Parts: sequence; C-alpha cells; structure tokens
Amino acid sequence: MKKTLYFYLMKEQLGPLAVCLAGLLVALILGRMSQLTLYLFMSSITVWDIAQMIGLIIPHIALYALPMACLIGVLIFILAGIIPAWRTLAEMETQIATASYRLEEQKALAPFYPILIERQGKKESEVLPLPEKDRLPQAKINTLPLNLSNAARMSGMSLVSATLNLKAMVGDAQFMPVSVVLRGSFADFRRFLINLGGLPYVERIEEITIQEKPGAKEYRLTLWVAIG
Repeated sequence: MKKTLYFYLMKEQLGPLAVCLAGLLVALILGRMSQLTLYLFMSSITVWDIAQMIGLIIPHIALYALPMACLIGVLIFILAGIIPAWRTLAEMETQIATASYRLEEQKALAPFYPILIERQGKKESEVLPLPEKDRLPQAKINTLPLNLSNAARMSGMSLVSATLNLKAMVGDAQFMPVSVVLRGSFADFRRFLINLGGLPYVERIEEITIQEKPGAKEYRLTLWVAIG
C-alpha cells in the first residue's frame, strides 16, 4: 500500500518537476546569453564554442534550478491536484450525507405512505353543495333531528342534541331556530358544515361557539330553518 502511494506521488510530481526544471534552466541560460553573445562578437570563438560553454554551465545552473523546480513542482501539485481533489471529496461527502438523510427520512415516512394514498383516494370535494332553496313542510318538522343526526354521522361527529324552538312558530312565522350541539374534531365540524349546506331548507347559521371538552371539542350553533 505504501509503495503504491509513493509511486503515485512520484508519478504525479515528475511531470510538474520536469516542466519547472526545464523552464528554470532555459531562463537561467537566457540570462547568460547576453554575455555569451558578447564573447561571440568580441572574440574569435565560434558558435560551437558557445554551445560547448552552455553545456558546461548547465550542471552548475542545475544546482540552483533543481531545488527551485522541486519547490515550484510541489506547489503546482498541491494547487492543481490536492486542493481540487479535496474539494471534490468534500462535495461527495456532502452528497452522501444528503442522500443518507433522505433515505432515512423515506424509511421513517414509509409506514404513512399507504395512509396518504388512501386519504388521497378519499379526498373530499372542495365545492360546497348549493341545492335549490326549499322549505321544510310543517308535517315533516319531526324528521329534522334525524336529518341533522345523519349529517353529523356522515361527517364523523356525534350529535349531542338538536332542540327545535317551536315557540317561535307563531302567526305567519316562516323560519324556526334550531339549537344544535355536536362533538368531534375541527376537521369533522368543517365536513358537517359542508353536509349541512346540502339541506335545502337550512337558511343560515349563527351563534357558533366552541368549547374544549374531555376527549373532543363541543360545538354549539343555531340554525334557522325555512318552514313552509
């Protein structure tokens, strides 16, 4: 394992090291070229002599260029190799952590998925029933508590009482107040109001009060029923 790691590091550093060494040697030789060119024109030496002189000074220049090339090669390796790899590794770890969190979240929510599908299939209509208004015949007033009980049962609520205020039926009275008491959740009460809107003789609803009772909420409201 260590040999493989050392071989990989050497392999990655040889390229930048060779480039830096070649660049430094060229730069240092070019720095001497002005003096060598002056010798070429001011003396009787030839171009071949200049080339031999360059070959002789290369080992001397390499003593200075090699440490600098190693330093620059290491810096290039760090900047161009290690830092990007570290950033990529950090991003991969973040993605893995995010994927693991989502997986655990899905595992935790898996038992609720069938329930949500079932509720989605039983989703209620958001449109309120708007039947044509009609009046409840006086002969059928005694069926009103049963109709309210059926509406409560369809909504998941329990009807505690439905009191008809028959004293209001004097003279030519066309509307009769009904005091209703129910128990259940707020969502069930909403469904009850929707079902109540399907009764054509319910004129209006008023005086809604909500009280907290052991085990469920208690709702009190007054209905005005059109009597014909």
